[in-house]
Amino acid sequence: MKILMVVAHYFPEIASAAHVYGDLAKAFIENGHEVHILTSYPREFNLSSQDIGKSFELDETIDGIEIHRCKYNSQRDNIIRRGIEHFSLSKKYFMKYIEIGERFDVSLFYIPPLPLYYLAMKIKKKDNTPFVLNIQDFHPQELTDVGVLKNRFLIWFMKRLENKAYKNSDFIT
Repeated sequence: MKILMVVAHYFPEIASAAHVYGDLAKAFIENGHEVHILTSYPREFNLSSQDIGKSFELDETIDGIEIHRCKYNSQRDNIIRRGIEHFSLSKKYFMKYIEIGERFDVSLFYIPPLPLYYLAMKIKKKDNTPFVLNIQDFHPQELTDVGVLKNRFLIWFMKRLENKAYKNSDFIT
């Protein structure tokens, strides 16, 4: 199969998502599948000390995995800008997807951020590619539980988005 894996944080970033999807991608390759990773450009605050200051290719192949990175200004400490960033990722990733110019048998999305669901729907609409949502944290519940999300309208909006994602995905893990 030709598999597109979408994850906001990938090698060389130090994050659980990067490691989980790196291991999964390698397993797919070992089993004869073609794998493309669509991700963000590594953020310095999430790199090991030896990788800080390095530049990374936007498109490269590592261990047989085709990696496609998107550059954008990432905010770590501004919660409002970070929330907006989560919604803008779908647009930036979709532009990169168009640039890649390939069709896939399936796409696998690491969630959060939940708004990547919009990208899954755009790709499905464009190329009829089925998608799997790999949900690691339940949003907005996790955000409200830790006190990050308090606005009633935003909570309603995110719950609506969550319900649409569950209803429209081809598979959920």
